Amino acid sequence: MMYATLKGAPSAESLWHALAQSHPSNPDNVSGPALGRIDRMFVNGITRWGRSVSTDMMASFRTSLASWHNRMRDLPSQDIMQLANWFTVDGTMWLIGPDHPCWPHQLADLAIRSDWAPPLCLWIRGDPRALTSCPNPIGIVGSRDVNEYGRYVAHTMAEQAAAAGHLVVSGGAMGTDAAAHWGALNALHGRNPANVGKTVAVFAGGLNHMGPMRNRTLFERIEAQGGALISEHCPNTIPEARRFLLRNRIIAALSSTLVVAQARLRSGALNTAGWACELMREVYAVPGDINQPGNAGCNKMISDHRAILLCAATSTEDICHERHRPIMTAYAGPPGTLSKAGSASQPIHETAQSAASNDASLPAEEETATGTAAEGAASPTSPTRAADHRPSRSAPPGRPSNTRAMKPASGGMPSSAKQRMPDIAPHGSRTASDASEARRSPTDGNQPTLMQTTLMQTTLQSNPISRYDDGPVGDHCHQDAHAGTSTRRMPDLRAPSKSQEDAEPRIDPNTLPEPQREMVGLIRECRRRHLIVTPDALLRVARELHNDEIPNIGTVLELLGALELKGVVTRQADGVMLSDRVR
Repeated sequence: MMYATLKGAPSAESLWHALAQSHPSNPDNVSGPALGRIDRMFVNGITRWGRSVSTDMMASFRTSLASWHNRMRDLPSQDIMQLANWFTVDGTMWLIGPDHPCWPHQLADLAIRSDWAPPLCLWIRGDPRALTSCPNPIGIVGSRDVNEYGRYVAHTMAEQAAAAGHLVVSGGAMGTDAAAHWGALNALHGRNPANVGKTVAVFAGGLNHMGPMRNRTLFERIEAQGGALISEHCPNTIPEARRFLLRNRIIAALSSTLVVAQARLRSGALNTAGWACELMREVYAVPGDINQPGNAGCNKMISDHRAILLCAATSTEDICHERHRPIMTAYAGPPGTLSKAGSASQPIHETAQSAASNDASLPAEEETATGTAAEGAASPTSPTRAADHRPSRSAPPGRPSNTRAMKPASGGMPSSAKQRMPDIAPHGSRTASDASEARRSPTDGNQPTLMQTTLMQTTLQSNPISRYDDGPVGDHCHQDAHAGTSTRRMPDLRAPSKSQEDAEPRIDPNTLPEPQREMVGLIRECRRRHLIVTPDALLRVARELHNDEIPNIGTVLELLGALELKGVVTRQADGVMLSDRVR
């Protein structure tokens, strides 16, 4: 209800004021108009979400509205800025929203269906940069009463993934979750900390109700080693049973690949795997002894073709992307906040140390800034701004919601200069002459100055295609920023040319096998009904049409994969669609 209302509201602040004015304790001439505005926000949000408003839905919304009013009475203040300390427990937690640089863009996939919703915000303990330290994290889940076999698989898989720089996501519970987190933490032994991936634990209640208590040491180690403990629920929220099932959707959305180490037939891990299948994530299951009930869930997933059989636990090269260093972006936090160890000043401090090891000629002013960052790393943090938990349109999958804050420039600058970036002014304060100056290298061939480096990164981030777009012949050459040499911009060869597109043969659905031809018909039927084409929607339409060729979600995913290989369908951020080559 709140997600739909926010989608229809001009801003989170306007919704807050309308909620305060519509409280029943206010006079009718104040609460009446405010209540009308909230109703319009909810209706607009539901419509934008792809659903129609019914009488029952409005009654349910009014019930939720009454509970929101009751919760507002428990707040220490009605002023948004004064509530920041209360929401962040005196600055001991981070509170971020979709417009924050550390917001994981994968969560936007939860909005592709009208009956799902991504979290409005995230409370975080630890380092929020861990959430975006890996473009394709791996999730590892399983039963709480896991045996030694399942515990070994979870621990080994997580250790191998973290050693390759990948982010490991799990639920922080006993059994499989704890084994996965400990495996990721143990990957640090004997390795360079800068090359080891982090781990993130997702909880079903407020972060002051993290459990179980026997994992307290584990949670402290996750924070100490740069990981993160996250929850979509406000502090003091009790982790009820229903919230664990909702928590599972976040684990599935954060993960690019999900591994089920061991699960019974009625295990919460299978719920997480179901979410992952709906979100088109790669799901792997570990086979086990058919005589042991603890392996029945994984064996059934493999038998039903809902998961890929995991062949080995000692290597993740086949199921993860290439090895990389964790992407710990130098984020200085909102203006006016103080530093916190592992949050604001630490990124700049770490990158300055790395730059110093690669480049002995560190400017004096940067050495001073490094020392200041080291002193500030132990100071407490101030809460984030209220605007940090204002929902916005999430970026499409594969792209952070704040590109300038998250992506370092990829060319025209030495790596040491990229790493020791100081706090920079807002992008809007750069002038065209500044940008032009930032692109030019010093004529003497030395290292660029700190200001030139800063301006150059900001310019390249704001116009990332400038190095790859075709332009006038005279514009194809530019000065390399650190060598003073002339380099040629190459066109982007990844995009097919017009002639290549015209040369591609057309696809006639009548030549496809019968099941694939029926899947094409189901896709067209979904479009005719104005539905978002997801596997769940296709299966629902198939059952309505009594299509016996497509009995379950596994068959839908298998057919979609075959059609994608043939170029019949393409995957989009909100589902699948027929290719332009289909007649």
